[in-house]
Amino acid sequence: MDQVVLQKTVIAAFTLRCCDLEKRCGITHGMAVKMRAKIRSLHLTEEQVSAMTPNELYALWYKRTLTKVTQNSNGNIVRQNYLEPDYQALQRAFVATSQHDGSRHERKIKKTKTMVLEEVYFNKENQERAKREGLALYSLSNALYRWRAYAGSIRRPTFRRSYRQGERCEVDFTGVKAPYLGVDGQEHLADCLVMVLPASRMVYAEIITGQDKDSVFPALCRGFKRYGGITDYLVVDNFKAAVNQSSKYGGVLNETMISFARFFNIDIQTARTYAGVDKGCVEAHVKIVQRCVLGAVNRRHKESPFRSISELNAFIKPLVEQINLRRVRELGVSRQELFKEERQYLHRPISWDFKLGTVFTQTVPQTGQITVDGHRYAVPAKWIGLKVNVETEPDRIRFYHLDALIASYPKQDNLRWLSTQDGFTPQEYLSMEIFHVPQGPFLLQWAGHIGNSCLEWCKTALNAKIEKAQCYRRIVKVLSLPQALVERYNVLDGLIKRLITVKLLPVSAGEIVKEWKGLTELPQGVTQDGVYSEKNHRKACLNVLYGKCEHLLWPGSPSIKLNDSRDYLNGVAAWKRQYGKIAAALNGGKE
Repeated sequence: MDQVVLQKTVIAAFTLRCCDLEKRCGITHGMAVKMRAKIRSLHLTEEQVSAMTPNELYALWYKRTLTKVTQNSNGNIVRQNYLEPDYQALQRAFVATSQHDGSRHERKIKKTKTMVLEEVYFNKENQERAKREGLALYSLSNALYRWRAYAGSIRRPTFRRSYRQGERCEVDFTGVKAPYLGVDGQEHLADCLVMVLPASRMVYAEIITGQDKDSVFPALCRGFKRYGGITDYLVVDNFKAAVNQSSKYGGVLNETMISFARFFNIDIQTARTYAGVDKGCVEAHVKIVQRCVLGAVNRRHKESPFRSISELNAFIKPLVEQINLRRVRELGVSRQELFKEERQYLHRPISWDFKLGTVFTQTVPQTGQITVDGHRYAVPAKWIGLKVNVETEPDRIRFYHLDALIASYPKQDNLRWLSTQDGFTPQEYLSMEIFHVPQGPFLLQWAGHIGNSCLEWCKTALNAKIEKAQCYRRIVKVLSLPQALVERYNVLDGLIKRLITVKLLPVSAGEIVKEWKGLTELPQGVTQDGVYSEKNHRKACLNVLYGKCEHLLWPGSPSIKLNDSRDYLNGVAAWKRQYGKIAAALNGGKE
């Protein structure tokens, strides 16, 4: 008999006679009589039956009464009933032993179900009771089987997890692949990345070539840009582009994911292995995307094959929009309507232009300089001997220690000089480092200002087959002999002219300095050159090393500033992106 029909019939049997019960419920007279007799044997009341679920009444009504068949001393067969265990007491005792801190030691010493049965069911008290009442005890295997059946029948309420708007975004990949034909004519399988905002259930899906860094991170940027903002934190699975090592306590993020989190100012949480509840919302939406989107993709591919990833994304875009416009069954509103409320809680980043660079770890050497792609970058001396994370982009390089930015420079590949900041490198070291900056035309301007003979000698010296840094240092030594006094320029120019005329070989800088020191009378100049001097030469070289200028410039020349003192770590590009709209409004629509 059906469970619901059985409950209705039993309730009717409390008030109707057997003849009326057989007419009302369509049963035989014998069945009606047996039903009323069984109600009396089970000692049931109408209130008890009404309070039971159909499953509970069905299990009680058709419960088998087991008996143990034995023979007594006279050889007669004796049937014994079994002593039922107290399942609630067994369950409470077992749960109490499982309440520990989850350590390996506690898991090893906790009691098993067999041990709990021996203490609660097979104890001396139950053995004496069974002997006194003529009952038998279940075997161990039978008792375990019945206990498991009881534990499985316990129904616990489930609660829907609530999320704060703008709090989190969950990311996962579908197990179903998207097929397409490559340029080689062969069929390839692409992955589908799914992003969900749990508060509004807003879905974003994109087909990418694989789960590598070059495909995943641009897709994440496009997904957040589609939402129009960034959540407080991002929950990711343990895929290789995000973590170095997975764990049941959460994966270890790799340097690229840390760089992504730092760029967008978002916290990253990794889901535990084999714990889908950590990202349950996206797990549910992955099933929806597989059924409604990727199912249509595979059916369409059999009829007319896709030729590229872009064609796949163009095909799934309206399908994803249909999911977002469809009303959620339990809420009565669509995901799109819920997202309109959540959008205002998302925060906009300074820039969407996240560039996937190279990230690696290196120990700072004793020099305090790290060489990357043929160029040296200085970090503060206090980080010597410690490991720092080096993050390179096409136009910029940054150095971090435990997610704290310690230095940032424009990217300078294969340039011999040092990029540094004020206070990073000792001044005595910079006295030689400034001559590694290419400065041929820069020094020719200085020499031409002194005189023509000085200019010709400078050109000859620059062509000498010696190291350029030594060449620049010697030229500066000669050009700084007048000590920036205008009245002494003619004296130096005449001295160089005389030496060039007398000597057949090129005149060295040492000979010029020796002759200059041998002069007994020098004009007492009063006119100080405010442009061409050793002091201004050093300042211009330091501006290039500090990244303030791109080229060597004398005072008064138009400068090209790379960054200012307020934002020397991140560059002015970040400020231009942040205040670009304001600048456009002030300039009449031109940024």
